[in-house]
Amino acid sequence: MVAQQILIAGRQVTITGRAGNYFEMRQMAYDMGGRPISHALDDRLLVGKDAFKSELRKGIFLVWENEILAHPAEGGNFPKGKDIICPNTHWTLLASDVSRLAQEAFDDEKGLYLYIKPAHIIVDKKRTIIQPQTIKVVRNVVQKSGQGGKVDEETRLPLQVSQEVWDKLTEDDKRWLLRIPGVAIQPIARDSYSSHTILANIHPFFGCAVLVEGIILHAPRAEPPKQ
Repeated sequence: MVAQQILIAGRQVTITGRAGNYFEMRQMAYDMGGRPISHALDDRLLVGKDAFKSELRKGIFLVWENEILAHPAEGGNFPKGKDIICPNTHWTLLASDVSRLAQEAFDDEKGLYLYIKPAHIIVDKKRTIIQPQTIKVVRNVVQKSGQGGKVDEETRLPLQVSQEVWDKLTEDDKRWLLRIPGVAIQPIARDSYSSHTILANIHPFFGCAVLVEGIILHAPRAEPPKQ
């Protein structure tokens, strides 16, 4: 597939026609002078008023997003002052980074999610460390895999609502989440066949399509991710 471009919300998105694991995706995006597509922007391509612009996007199954999602076990909390380690991906969030950017994550509140924009991902022989650019603590996100909720305006994650509220939501306001039941640090993926579902259960070494946001011709190349 030849690379093609979409202009949406004033941003240029390139459908590269290429695929790779999460690490390869990040490197491809920076090599092209852009960055991985954000989850919020890809959500606009998949659902709602801007979806009519994305016929090309609808033909792509799985796409990696830039953001990473971290959460404790269902209904649990993050151990105070300790590194967060994912047994599935073996990714690590250092307690010092969480304390610096999202101190409330360690306040013993149950069911929190961390919505992470990564700055760098450092891989060594023992572990993979996620160095966050930003961390947003998101409350009231659905806890069970497959559960639906009302879309959060910023993160596009599904928030828990009563059955009465759920019944009144439009389809464009509904999202579902597939997640690991236990503690996890997972990259977010989306697919066009279940366009309202956020996938936080795909292993980062799985191959997904690469969409690149914000390519500006003749601009200096963005700083590549640390590997």
